[in-house]
Amino acid sequence: MRTDDQSRQLFDAWAQTYADDVDGIGGPLTGYTRSLHTAAALIPLAGEQPRVLDIGIGTGGFADLLHQRGAHITGVDFSPVMLEKCAELHPTFELHQSRFLPLPFEDGQFDVVISSFTYHEVPPRLRQQALQEVARVLKPGGTFAMLDIIFASETANQRAKAELGRTWDDTEVYAHVADLDAMLFEADFRPTTWMQTGPYHWAFCADLIATEQQEND
Repeated sequence: MRTDDQSRQLFDAWAQTYADDVDGIGGPLTGYTRSLHTAAALIPLAGEQPRVLDIGIGTGGFADLLHQRGAHITGVDFSPVMLEKCAELHPTFELHQSRFLPLPFEDGQFDVVISSFTYHEVPPRLRQQALQEVARVLKPGGTFAMLDIIFASETANQRAKAELGRTWDDTEVYAHVADLDAMLFEADFRPTTWMQTGPYHWAFCADLIATEQQEND
């Protein structure tokens, strides 16, 4: 995987043209915008101005789909230049420079946490911990919705690698549905709804169980 500095430099350099470039870049990102819209439609929003946290908000495209439905958006990203561009495009968003670990918020602050095309940047050894951090900042009963480059199995992963050829990035380590589903259960998320949103993309919605239910499980 890339180092933190390498990833930050990549996204800092890409920030000004990211929203225009990403649909045409192909490779594992093929179908990017369609996947954003499909995943956003899965996410329930209840009440007036639900508080939504977007981890890896980038230039704000995914979060804006929920903002248009009345959500109050807080976003974090590790790229300061991405945050500058997001602020330019979405001046009402509350933005912070941060990563999945640690999140700069008190416990139980958000009704919904979302993330798109960011989780694969978390080193595999830290991915369970990252899900626990999401659970920490969610209200009991809150929803976690994520979209990423994810594969149904190792067979599907290897098939995609063969299909994509030179556009495949061997530095990336992508999650598999069964493994990620098990990690979500371990972090007290359930039930989980999964949907394949593109050739190389999956999305899920999962609810954080309340304390009483945790004690009964």
